[in-house]
Amino acid sequence: MDARPNSPEARDIRYHLHAYTNARKHQETGPLVIEKGDGIYVEDIAGNRYIEAMAGLWSVAVGFSEKRLVEAATRQMSKLPYYHDFGSKAHSPLIDLAEKLVQMAPVPMSKA
Repeated sequence: MDARPNSPEARDIRYHLHAYTNARKHQETGPLVIEKGDGIYVEDIAGNRYIEAMAGLWSVAVGFSEKRLVEAATRQMSKLPYYHDFGSKAHSPLIDLAEKLVQMAPVPMSKA
């Protein structure tokens, strides 16, 4: 662990409360700071590569840095990065996703 006061590890210990982590032990051992991902691999700030077998906690099942997804996200982020659905608001990606989910559901559903 990098003990410099302004290192990512030291700043993490000082400012970040990690879920499902023993806070006292974390203060002693520090975090594993991941800097980038490619396919099934992630790389820490020291350049060590690891197989990320949990798919980024189940949210990156298609792998990291997938070019097709980067391009799709870039297109959407430049158009409308986020919008809620409260108060009868909607947007095309939300409508498209809801339709696909209803069509894919293994049991009859009318809304997603």
